[in-house]
Amino acid sequence: MSSSSASAEQDPGRSRSTWVILAAAVAAGFVFRLYHVRDLPAWGDEYWGTIPFLRASTWREFLDAVRAMGSAQAPGFPALLYAWRRAFGDDLATLRLLSVVLGTATIPLVFAFGHRCFDRWAGLVAAWALAFSPMHHWYSQSVRPYVLTMLLATLSLYTLVRAVREGGWPFWTTCPFANTLMVWTHWMALFVVACEGVYLLSLLPKRPPEHRRVVFAWAAIQLLLLLPCALYLLRYPPENLGFAKPLPMDVIVSSLLGEAVPGFTSTFLGFKGAWLPPRVEPVGPLLGIVCLLSALFLAASLAWLLQRQFSRTRSDCTPVGGLLLLIVLLPTATLAILNHLTGTLFLLARYVLFAVPAKCAALGGWIATRRNAVVRSGLISLLLLSLLVQGAFLVREPTRTDWRRAAEHIREHASSDDLVAVDSILYAKILAYHMPDRERPLVAANNLQCLVDLCALHLAQHETEPVFGPVDRSVW
Repeated sequence: MSSSSASAEQDPGRSRSTWVILAAAVAAGFVFRLYHVRDLPAWGDEYWGTIPFLRASTWREFLDAVRAMGSAQAPGFPALLYAWRRAFGDDLATLRLLSVVLGTATIPLVFAFGHRCFDRWAGLVAAWALAFSPMHHWYSQSVRPYVLTMLLATLSLYTLVRAVREGGWPFWTTCPFANTLMVWTHWMALFVVACEGVYLLSLLPKRPPEHRRVVFAWAAIQLLLLLPCALYLLRYPPENLGFAKPLPMDVIVSSLLGEAVPGFTSTFLGFKGAWLPPRVEPVGPLLGIVCLLSALFLAASLAWLLQRQFSRTRSDCTPVGGLLLLIVLLPTATLAILNHLTGTLFLLARYVLFAVPAKCAALGGWIATRRNAVVRSGLISLLLLSLLVQGAFLVREPTRTDWRRAAEHIREHASSDDLVAVDSILYAKILAYHMPDRERPLVAANNLQCLVDLCALHLAQHETEPVFGPVDRSVW
């Protein structure tokens, strides 16, 4: 622990101010994640990955649905969500409240992680950065497993750092258990386990023999706990590991350096911002500049970690810079290489969201070590401002198809004889989810010509009635 941390523990006033600042970050993060959570419609991944599991009336039916899904979705988060649904209800806002709670709980844990890595100011900056992180906010308002993955990743990294620096079996055993829960939440979290293993191996040459035995025991416990995961994946092998399209450069940039809402980083790089709503598109360049600022902050913190890691004058006998660098760089680089070799899109920014706590800790450590107080204050202000600008546009403008409002409009204006046609089976299911009491037919097809034929048949109704003649029915 650094001298500043020790002095903070000895000074009750500084300790009290630390907790006040942290409590303010947690409160701000909770309000930011709770705001408008009831108004957001369901989106594609949200429906496909979790909502179908919740239709089960018993745990047996739920387990059958999970087995039918195979390994396309790790069963950990659906199981937790199903228990939450049975306890609190199946309203979409209620389901999302679980992610809000998990996302908010990650903020103080990131503070503890940054504090243990560097000092209390690093922890506070990391907590505020996560509180206003647009990506973390996005998934804290979604019924998806990524926020739980980040929470468990932070717990795993925190306990590992304490185990390496302080020893003690509670930390050495908590880490592999957190890793196991994390892998059952999302398969890509195996990268965290791999990075931790590489980090521990890198420390072995400089550690005493008894430490090596502890590391080997950690590895044995971890492998034993992950054995059921391996058997599950062998029993239900993945049918499709990615999407059959090349990896665009903005995906790599946003995965490595982007703290931006999906699509905002690509706007700066000159790609079409497909996620931007029409009223936000005119300010797309401004958002691109803000995203660039966030990327520069993170790039500077990673460069600082590299310099600190390889500096010969460092006094820390157990540097955590290597661990943070591994978590941030290794998964993204590996997935990008796999994409290059296979031509399949293995990498998406959300697949490596478990690296966000490490990014926040790196940002906190870099800013907290600036000697000039004015520079520190300016960097903190710029960082939070860049995150708040991105978050402001995310909160004020919908960046998802507003199926909820579409369903309300159809219920209000359409007659019972009208047909609702959707050019995607998945989107039709999402619309139907928002229209549980619908009285009019709904059809869908992934082929536009098939959808046109279905609409024509509905308008004809009878063989004697002309398809294009005057009718009293409509198609929505």
